[in-house]
Amino acid sequence: MANYYPGTDLCSIVVNNHVYTYVQDINGALVEIGDKLVLINGTILATTSYSVVPPYDGTGVAEEAPKELTPLAVASFDHMPGKRYLFYVDKHHKIHDVLHQDNYWIHGTLSNIEIHCAANSRLAAIPDRHDIIYLHYQAPQRSGLGRKRPMGPHAGPAQRRVDAQLYCDGGK
Repeated sequence: MANYYPGTDLCSIVVNNHVYTYVQDINGALVEIGDKLVLINGTILATTSYSVVPPYDGTGVAEEAPKELTPLAVASFDHMPGKRYLFYVDKHHKIHDVLHQDNYWIHGTLSNIEIHCAANSRLAAIPDRHDIIYLHYQAPQRSGLGRKRPMGPHAGPAQRRVDAQLYCDGGK
């Protein structure tokens, strides 16, 4: 059983009656916790976990390694239960995605677009019925600027911006 960073982000998803939870372990890897739980001395523990994004490659710390205490988001589509999309941020605040498909995790192409978020940004991923995942994050340019990035097989390149500060107080 893995040890996890104190204060690490958690994200979970239910797919076909299975609960998948994602967390960062103390080595920096992103880990999928299986849905088989046991009760030991009053503590509920996961019996299985799988490394999704290891922090190291053959030469040291991987360029796409998650930053310490990375924000996490996960999404999937009801009609594609074998696919899960996990989003995280690297040390340069670039957003990455990994895709679970055919029992393997593979790096997606989101990082090729070079989307950066604010250092303290959180992530949220919301799928719709048209095979598009809207990834919400805080942009680095302004503290009040949030963005959502459409993703998926039918997503176009357009971005929508929502300025929460202007929306909430009229820009005063």
